[in-house]
Amino acid sequence: MAKSYSSLLKDQAYVGGQWVSAASGETFQVTNPSSGEVLGSVPDMNAGDATKAIKIAYDAFQTWRETTAKERSLLLRRWFELIVEKKDTLAELLTVENGKPVAESLGEVNYAAVFLEWFAEEARRTYGDTIPAPAKSKRIVVVHQPVGVASMITPWNFPYAMVTRKAGAALAAGCTVVLKPSEETPLTTLAIVDLAHQAGIPAGVFNVVTCSRKNVEAVGKTLCTDPLVAKISFTGSTAVGKVLLKWGADTVKKASMELGGHAPFVVFDSADVDAAVQGAMVSKFRYMGQTCVCANRFLVQEGVYDAFCAKLEAAMAAQLKVGDGLDKGNTQGPLINTKAVEKVGTNTQGPLINTKAVEKVGTNTQGPLINTKAVEKVGTNTQGPLINTKAVEKVGTYTQGPLINTKAVEKVGTNTQGPLINTKAVEKVEAQILDAVSKGATVMTGGKRHALGGTFFEPTLLKGVTTDMLCTQQETFGPVAPVIKFKTEEEAVTIANSARVGLAGYFFSNNIGQIWRVAERMEVGMVGVNEGLVSMVEAPFGGVKESGIGVEGSKYGIHEYLNVKYICFGGV
Repeated sequence: MAKSYSSLLKDQAYVGGQWVSAASGETFQVTNPSSGEVLGSVPDMNAGDATKAIKIAYDAFQTWRETTAKERSLLLRRWFELIVEKKDTLAELLTVENGKPVAESLGEVNYAAVFLEWFAEEARRTYGDTIPAPAKSKRIVVVHQPVGVASMITPWNFPYAMVTRKAGAALAAGCTVVLKPSEETPLTTLAIVDLAHQAGIPAGVFNVVTCSRKNVEAVGKTLCTDPLVAKISFTGSTAVGKVLLKWGADTVKKASMELGGHAPFVVFDSADVDAAVQGAMVSKFRYMGQTCVCANRFLVQEGVYDAFCAKLEAAMAAQLKVGDGLDKGNTQGPLINTKAVEKVGTNTQGPLINTKAVEKVGTNTQGPLINTKAVEKVGTNTQGPLINTKAVEKVGTYTQGPLINTKAVEKVGTNTQGPLINTKAVEKVEAQILDAVSKGATVMTGGKRHALGGTFFEPTLLKGVTTDMLCTQQETFGPVAPVIKFKTEEEAVTIANSARVGLAGYFFSNNIGQIWRVAERMEVGMVGVNEGLVSMVEAPFGGVKESGIGVEGSKYGIHEYLNVKYICFGGV
């Protein structure tokens, strides 16, 4: 029986307004992470294909840059409308390609669409300035102009939203785009790009190059080093982001990097514990814990520690249900693949011992790895040009988007970690839980592979956690909630700021003075105060420290694709 999403499937890449194959004729398969079913095949393109796409985008830029803001606005608005019309079918395709529960998938489709609506409006608001001159005969004018060709590397965990959040801003600004989607989710990207084609985006303005893990290094490096590319935009791991920045440095490219996180979630004695628990469910268990902004370290003050742990355990039991994402009663699907499982353990961060170590980097967030085995399995890698196929195997990326409603939010989660049964992937996941237990932590719930097998895992709650345990030092990228007890505000802030990354942070308190102090002192780019979900199109999304450069979304996002030009008029 034909599936409703079949009409959206594309088996070619999109370059120059045409559906094209790889020059080599090679393809690679895309599978359903829940069932293992082959969904289709797409071109396995190489560096030559990427270079051709960049030249086409560069040529198209010469005319696209001359279009009016209103013309660009109307095209983006039409793209938005087509996505809304197809939202249910797009959601089903997303679920079968990346395993996300269908309610969450629909939420992401809506989230992706509103970025286009937003930037369709922002296209007409890139205002300039006039500045009083120091001389009567001069006039000073400042204008904003598109930077040129923007190369983009997007993730598998939010493959719709990351396309529109990046490309929507670039196209609105007057830039052209060459985008490489994750090899895990090219079908969703191609489906949404087909709608851009139908909306009338001109040939060459938006191009998509697909490739397998075999070619990801060559294609990614081309996107970052080609002199015709003016801008790089990447969502993924800190380690990979550093590689891309180095590649782009020789030609001094403008860059936006939304990189790894290790979010603290703090609950103070004055907090509404019930509200904090629901915030924790939203923040920790969306998309099976596979987001870069999900809570990774729970810090709970001693006066409410036991109550919070008990209520969180009860909420997990009541609200989280593991199963195939197409079954509407399920709130947690599988991890994207077995490689993702391998990464839910000892991910770290910082300079590795040598280039071999770098090749295997994931979304590392702290400290050195224990040994080469640990390095081989490093963490929540995101997507992008890695050093070799070993690194590529671990590619992934984690972003964020609102769910369709609060019920969907409450039930989100996925099981990725704990003492598992076998295989190297399982052993890797097991290491973090075993480490915590060996140092005194207690597994309150979960901690093992789900009965469904495959990449399904039980949500896990750890009590009695201390800061010397791996689960508090590394981004887990899975549904493991480690809860640390603290005594004072100063202690909590110190622990929260101890990571070398700073994407998002959350805390719950009803003390107004404390709210101001902690919000200002938290070293992150986004703070949720009495709130576990902070991403929205109107607000800037980005981090500090090693969590990235620049922001996406909001009124600031379009400026990542604009140059500031000063014009001086003399002889007035």
